[in-house]
Formats: sequence, structure tokens, C-alpha cells
Amino acid sequence: MSTRPFARGSILAVLLLGLLTMLPSPGFSHSGGTDKYGCHAGSQPYHCHGGGSGGGGGGGGGAPKADPGPTAAERAATAAKQAKIANTQAKLSQARASFAQTKPRAEKLEKRSLVAEEKLNEQRSEVESLRSEVDSQRLEAENLRAEHIEERDEAAERIELVEVSNETALEDYENSRLAGVYLGGLFAGFLLFSIANLLAAAVTVLAWRIVLATTGLFGSLALLGMSMSMGSFGMGFVPALLGGLLISFVFMLARAWLFAAKTSVVVAVTFAGLAALLAIAGFASAATVAPPPAEQPAQTDQALVEEAEEDPAAEELEQAQVVEATADELQPEVEELETDLADIESKVEALAEKTEDAQAEAEKDKKAIELAKDKLSSLG
Repeated sequence: MSTRPFARGSILAVLLLGLLTMLPSPGFSHSGGTDKYGCHAGSQPYHCHGGGSGGGGGGGGGAPKADPGPTAAERAATAAKQAKIANTQAKLSQARASFAQTKPRAEKLEKRSLVAEEKLNEQRSEVESLRSEVDSQRLEAENLRAEHIEERDEAAERIELVEVSNETALEDYENSRLAGVYLGGLFAGFLLFSIANLLAAAVTVLAWRIVLATTGLFGSLALLGMSMSMGSFGMGFVPALLGGLLISFVFMLARAWLFAAKTSVVVAVTFAGLAALLAIAGFASAATVAPPPAEQPAQTDQALVEEAEEDPAAEELEQAQVVEATADELQPEVEELETDLADIESKVEALAEKTEDAQAEAEKDKKAIELAKDKLSSLG
């Protein structure tokens, strides 16, 4: 039996055994490369395989000592930090999601608020315009009444002036009649010439003459004034007549005292006749003179005065009533618009509050995002 085949089989067995020895064992194999010292960490703590060599410390530059890795406290701190980061990231995402909802809502509410505010301003403008129109018409009615009342007052003043003018004319008329009676009495007094001569002859003392003349003169003037103050012709007739006779008698006394010479019968009769004619003319003039025609006030003025007595405040003035009726027709519309305005104002206020709340919420979410970012930056 030849030995060569056996030798070949032995060689193949040795080679196969060496190959198996060089391959890594499944029980000791693990992932990860080695460093220049032949050491690595991988899924296990840092370690070296037997053939590793390198610049270690001390005697000969062997491989460095194996790193035992982070301690339990370090691992706990790392885990806590990672948990904070994860929590902050979650808060950041939540804040961003919330801001993505609150911001559009706030913008939408703000637009609605602007539209509502614009509508409110339009409603206010309409209400103010209509209210101004109503107030203007009521003021116009008041002005019409005031002007009409002033016109009635002016009419009353014109009527009063007419009445005063008539009274003055009547007084002048009465005074002229009394003056005529006075003149009649004056000239009738000359008929008493003979009586005056007798009295003048009887009174010879100068002092008594002065007293008698002065008394007669002032008495005559007093009677004239009395007749004019009585206000009517009938009552003033007698004082006027007596006053004329008295002053005439005084003049005759004075003439008799100044001219002692006797007058002829012809002259005395002529003088007496002339005096009688003048006296009759004075009395006739006073009796026959016509009274002045009384001036009548205008019918329009009289109507205005009568209206003022019936309606002092001019409430029934037609023009003012027409204007007030228009204002009264507009008043319900003004009240309705004011009611709508109050409703719109309350809605606008509520919408403004919602808008402010939404804006505050959006601002809060925005700040939360910034805070989360800042926190992440500090944790990184």
C-alpha cells in the first residue's frame, strides 16, 4: 500500500485546521474596527485584542489602558438632558401648531372687526345726519315762531302808536274847543265894562288894585288849566268860560285905572258890540268844530294782535307746524337707527374683545415658540 495519498490527506487536514484557526469564532465575534493599538469599543467597553501594540506609557509603549466609559451619573445626566430636549422639542412643535391656528384666527377676527367698525361708522354717520336734519327742522320751526311773534309785537307797537296819535289829536281837539270858549268868555267880559268901571271907581288904593289884578290874573290861568285837565269838553267848559271872563274883567279894571277919562256912548256901544260878536264867534267855533277823524290801524296788524291774544306762543303757526310734522315723521326712523346702532356697537365691542383675546393668544404662542427655541439653543 502506497503512503503518498495518505501524506496528501494529512497536508490538506493541516491546512484546513489552520484556516479554521484564523477565522473569528462566532461566539467572540463583534462589530467595530480597531485603532492603531488594535483596540476598539463597539458594542462593548473599550478593549484590546492580544496583538495590539502602540505608544502606551511606561516601559515600552504598549497599548493604552482600556476606557471604562461614562459612569452611571453621567449616563443619567445625559438621559435627562435628552429628555429635556425631547420635551422642549415637543413644546416647540405644540406651540408652532397652536400658533398656526391662532394666528389665522386672530387675523380673520381682526378683518371682521375692521369691517364691523366700518359698518358702525357708516351707521353712526347716517344717524348723525338724520338727527341733524331733525334738529335743523325743529330749530327752523322755532325760528319761524320767533319771527312771527316778533312780527306780532311790531304790529302791536304800530297799533299802539295809532292809538296814541288818536288820543293826542283828540286832546288837541278838546283843547282847541276850550280855547274857543276861553276867547268867547274873554270878549264877553268886555260887556262887563260898565261893571268894571264902577268897581274901579270904588277901589282907589294902589295896594288893593295890585292885589285885585294879580288875583284875577292867576285865577283866570288856574281856571284855564283846570278846564284842560278835566279831559272832556263838557266838564271843562264852565272853568274855561269863567277863566275868560275873569281875565277880561281884570283887563277892564286895569284900563279903567290907567285911563280915567270917560268914553263916549258911541264908542262904548261900538266896543261892546264888537266884543259881543267876537264872544259869539268864539262860542260858535267851540260848539261847531268837528272832531279829528280817528286813524284806524291796519287790518293785518289788528289780526296779528288778535292772534297773539289767542295763541301767545304761536303754536298754531302753519309754517312751523308743517316743518315740525316733517321732523316728527323722521323721528321714528332716527330712533330705529339709534336702536340698530346700539346693537351694532355691542356686537362690535364683543368682536373687538374676541379679536383682542385671539391676538393675545397668538402672541402667547409666538412667545412660547421663541422661548422653546431659546431653550433648545441653551440645551444644544
